[in-house]
Amino acid sequence: MTESALIRSNSFFSFLSMSSRLIANVIVFWLIARIYGPDTFGTFTFAHTISTLLILFADFGFDILLTTEISKARHRAIKIFQDIFSYKIFFSFGAFLMLWIFSFIGNYSSETRHSLWIFSFFILFTTLTNFSLALIKGLEKFSYESIVVLLTNVTLVIFVVILSFLKTNILIIAIVFAFTRLLGLIFSVFFNKKLIPNLSFRIRFPKEKDLNQKVLVFGFHLLFANLFFQIDTILLSLWKGNLYVGMYQAVFKLIILPLMIPDILNLTLLPVLSRLFTSEKEKALRILHLMNKILFLSSLPITLILFVYSEDIINLIYGYRQYSASVSVLKIFAFNIFIRFSFETFALILTTTNKQIIRMYTVISATIINIVLNYFLIPEFGLNGAAIVSLISIIFVYSVYSIYSSTLIKKWYFNFQTIIFVIITISIGYFLLNISYVKIYFGAPIILTIFTIIGLLFYFNKEEKQILFSTNFNFLNIIKKA
Repeated sequence: MTESALIRSNSFFSFLSMSSRLIANVIVFWLIARIYGPDTFGTFTFAHTISTLLILFADFGFDILLTTEISKARHRAIKIFQDIFSYKIFFSFGAFLMLWIFSFIGNYSSETRHSLWIFSFFILFTTLTNFSLALIKGLEKFSYESIVVLLTNVTLVIFVVILSFLKTNILIIAIVFAFTRLLGLIFSVFFNKKLIPNLSFRIRFPKEKDLNQKVLVFGFHLLFANLFFQIDTILLSLWKGNLYVGMYQAVFKLIILPLMIPDILNLTLLPVLSRLFTSEKEKALRILHLMNKILFLSSLPITLILFVYSEDIINLIYGYRQYSASVSVLKIFAFNIFIRFSFETFALILTTTNKQIIRMYTVISATIINIVLNYFLIPEFGLNGAAIVSLISIIFVYSVYSIYSSTLIKKWYFNFQTIIFVIITISIGYFLLNISYVKIYFGAPIILTIFTIIGLLFYFNKEEKQILFSTNFNFLNIIKKA
């Protein structure tokens, strides 16, 4: 298989993995929120959020590091895996123990404490599965990852659908979460051994200083990048209670679905760009420019729909009566989508050009800013205060990333096309906000159609359309010839 054909294949399987994971989460958390109500949902999502943050500690950037290092030197895959695996085991069991300690520190209800105990096993199985899948992605065998992810998430959805309608105790559903991750671990290790029969799982800490430094940089970045984005949930629980957490997380689970788009592009292009930036920088930049245009164009209708139809969306998915306070949060989070999509490319540039340390310091600073601002805004403004702080934090992070690509910012954004698109978006939004009888069933398809036509006719040039719609997806060769 040629490199370009492999990228097309990897893009498809990456999309399949990411979409199945996120769609499953949306279905599962929607059912729990809808059937069990905001209070129980808040208890469950509190335990899930804490475990997710500890998974980030356990992952500590090892997964991304393993993927990038193996993609650069596949002949050293066994050694690279074993060196990083030693750290992974240490951090995974550390996270497991930390959640048990955490469960005894706070004054939690018995249901919350039991949920935390169950999710400690969820942490262990999830983080080891993620590491096994990182090896598969480093070898660019994304089809194997898709099999594992699909199996795990389909099993999760089936069990949760049945148990939710039976109104089973929420702790049983937590056990299902842990069990499906164990299933994923078993199958991911099977594929590891299939790809590299001599793969060793022995613990042996490496002596190379360069690898140790990379581990720290990638680790602290991953930990704080997610911490500043999710710590508001923990603070809401501490200062306002689990009812507020339930209403806030209801929105948080919704926006994860559109965030699948930049995540898929990141996962697919990370190994490719890591190679190209060392040998063919111009080609890498042209690929990134196309990625940026796709994300920016996608951000406009998504932001518009989430902002204009926030009440319709909450009512349709969760029910307005119980989750009315989530409407204003969704309006604020709509702008999070716009910022993330529009500037995600510049974050990827830092990672693929060995400037991950800049991202690390930025997200650490953002976490501090987030905690300080939430201290003042959550007690005063509740859910909206937390959402505003989240938006401020994201603006800060991506502003810093953009400074290091200021030349590209001017070239890609300060042009007639981009300005016109922003004006069109604002105009459509203003019109729809003042025409109350245009509901989401009618308005959303119109918005998507308008931006699709604009993109195809005016935004993408001939070469870019050829890349996007080429049946062979031979975009590396197309770029090279242009």
